[in-house]
Amino acid sequence: MMSLVEDESVKHPPLELLLTVEEESGLVGADTLDPSLLSGKTLINVDSETEGVFTVGCAGGGNVYMTLPVTWDSQKQNEVAFELKVRGLQGGHSGEDINKFRTNANKLIARILDFIQRDMEIRLSTLKGGTARNAIPRDAEAVFVCVKEKATLCKEKFLRHSSHHPK
Repeated sequence: MMSLVEDESVKHPPLELLLTVEEESGLVGADTLDPSLLSGKTLINVDSETEGVFTVGCAGGGNVYMTLPVTWDSQKQNEVAFELKVRGLQGGHSGEDINKFRTNANKLIARILDFIQRDMEIRLSTLKGGTARNAIPRDAEAVFVCVKEKATLCKEKFLRHSSHHPK
């Protein structure tokens, strides 16, 4: 943008240049921008992860906030706890690497939990994963419980699922 403005040989209409900060850490600059400061009708987003590369466009992004009904309870005597971890996936940047079909640890662990709960009731204690909102998560973990009578079935379902999806 600065080169375009400084090069007197380039003909262009009047321009507004918008430089924002902290976009990688949460769109801080864009979120706090007062739209009344801008008068332009056309926006050309110049975005790139690579020095010297001119990219017009943006991968975009969005936030989802959910409120789910939760009932808190302690583990019962007739329940066994399982810890499920997904570790060491490749991960990557949500814009730069999104087209590389990298496995998302959060999605993977959710699919495994869904597969297990289809045949037995499980109660989720912990579910967490990822380190940044703009990164494809490498790691995720869950802790859940099921009744002791279903523990063997739970292990079998997990082994069956993981044998169909090798590392």
